[in-house]
Amino acid sequence: MKSELVTIGLVDDFPALRKGLTYLFKEEENFEVILEAGNGKEMQKNLKKEIMPEIIMLDMRMPEMNGMETLQWLHDNHEEKIKPIIYTDCKTDLTVIKLYLLGARAILQKTITPKELLKAIRRVKEDGYYYNDSFSRNLLVQLRSKNDKGGKKLKPALTAKEEKFLKLLTKDKSYKEMADIFGSTEGAMNKMRHILFEKLEVRSKEALAIKAKDNCID
Repeated sequence: MKSELVTIGLVDDFPALRKGLTYLFKEEENFEVILEAGNGKEMQKNLKKEIMPEIIMLDMRMPEMNGMETLQWLHDNHEEKIKPIIYTDCKTDLTVIKLYLLGARAILQKTITPKELLKAIRRVKEDGYYYNDSFSRNLLVQLRSKNDKGGKKLKPALTAKEEKFLKLLTKDKSYKEMADIFGSTEGAMNKMRHILFEKLEVRSKEALAIKAKDNCID
């Protein structure tokens, strides 16, 4: 049975890398690169209704409009049509949480092998997501659970400090950075985290980040 065509967009500021990936996909059956751009702004100009790749691969570090900003734009404008895959050397837990909340379908290291890259793209095409570690797996379970419940948002009574803590969490702040902002200690931040675990009925920091996204006021 012949596989369906996978149309791909490459957004990276290194032409040599785009050329290498294009060559890799050209050698594979049913893979086709239909869009290339050096950053998010160039992608916006090139992205048209008749040129709408199913999967867009985004580098995190790009001039003018980086991967995070581009992912946010795709989430706001083409969430249902395009499945973004991020590849990056930076993969902290909080960064991973933020990327998945903004609609990333897979987060890959730049050292990924061609074989695993092709596997990830096929999995995103077929299943919607690809994860290669337990942290991403657990986070996606939380996200899917939230979506299955219709996105219903729980709004328990939170103190001003707790709301501030959640806002900082969505901004990718570490507990040490939060402690400095509060003029407190990491121990106090951990205590507040456990209090919020109880209030928001979660048991992991990734689940807390999802609840933070729901409960924070802009």
